[in-house]
Amino acid sequence: MNAPGAIRRATPATPVWAVVLAFNQFDYTRECLRALRALDPAPDHVLLVDSGSSDGTPARARAEFPEVEVLALGENRWFAGGVNAGFERALPAGPHRCFFSTTISSSSEGRWEFFVPRSKRTDRAVR
Repeated sequence: MNAPGAIRRATPATPVWAVVLAFNQFDYTRECLRALRALDPAPDHVLLVDSGSSDGTPARARAEFPEVEVLALGENRWFAGGVNAGFERALPAGPHRCFFSTTISSSSEGRWEFFVPRSKRTDRAVR
């Protein structure tokens, strides 16, 4: 059973990962992770790839979102390097779909639907 406010996991039949890229600006990262928590269905796994933030983003994310895997790169690899690191971590786990974002918010639900298999969608997610 998930803790209150934790991301609800979808069925493992078709794994969907959300990969969030971050570099400083933890407030935006927090908004993104909160929006992912609110999705229904939620991604099976959330990976935060941090490109060497100096504002404590990895530690703050681990403390506030313990269900999120944090990959701290230790240096700024820019967008492409963060995406590559996210793929390198996600692909061996076998996700069928990988959603990369730096800007998902509570108004981004339509973009998420594209990545969610029809079999996992709820009436709320289908428009």
